[in-house]
This record gives sequence, C-alpha cells and structure tokens, in this order.
Amino acid sequence: MATPKMIGVTTEKALIQVIKETKAPSIARLNNYFGQDFTIDYISAGLISLNNFINVGQKLNSEQIREIAVMIYEDYKLFTVADFQFVIRKAKKGHYGDVFRLDGMLILSWMNKHWTSRLNASEQQRLSERSNYKESIDYNRANTPFVEVLKKMK
Repeated sequence: MATPKMIGVTTEKALIQVIKETKAPSIARLNNYFGQDFTIDYISAGLISLNNFINVGQKLNSEQIREIAVMIYEDYKLFTVADFQFVIRKAKKGHYGDVFRLDGMLILSWMNKHWTSRLNASEQQRLSERSNYKESIDYNRANTPFVEVLKKMK
C-alpha cells in the first residue's frame, strides 16, 4: 500500500514535504474524482491490510471494516491518501503502542492523534517559513540604500 515516496517517511514534517512534492489527493478529492464507493473501498483496503498485519485474538470483520472506513471517509476528508497510509504504517510499526485489540475506536483515535500532530507540524513549518521570509526582507532592507527604499515607496 505504501508508495515509493512514502518509504522511509517517519515524521509529520517529512510527510508534509512528500504531500507537497507528490500533490497527494485528499480523501475529498479522491471522492470527487472516483466517487464515494471507490473512496470507501480504498480506505477499506488499508484497514484490511492493517487487520491482516496485526495479530490479535479477534480480527475485524467485513462489516466493522466497512463501518470504520465510512467513519474515516466522513470525518477525515482533509486527510490525504499519504496521511492515511502514514497512520496505517505507523500503527503496523507499533508507534501508537502495543495493540491488544483492534477496533474502530482505537483506529479512529490513531487518526485523531495523527491529525493533531500533522496540524502542529504544519503550523510549525508555516511559522518557520514566515520567520525565514521576514528575515530575508529585513536583510534586503538593511542592505538597500535609504534613497532606494524611498524611491520604491513612491
């Protein structure tokens, strides 16, 4: 399920860069292009992969997978497909802790944790880019003769 660009992506900051580079579509955009059934099936495929990977006493059944997929579809439309793949991969690697049960509440809590982390990482990146831009403007002002600054203001 992981695309080549996703291999080795371990942080939200790196994920944001992959999303920018690949222009990964959101779940909403996937729905616009291919329709609701395809989008829910795409999400279900990721959940089936997770279900098959994690060794717990009771696996999710097809109805549970479908219901979880619909909830993700409804509640996380701004998630990109890369976000979704990222959460599934991190869950498989145990990033969210040991898994003794697999159910909708647990999976949705992972989605929510990721979304919160992703928003925080995006905000940090935005602030960093803003700071870098402001510093470059201040540098340019400091190195521009005062007369030229006045000419630009006219």
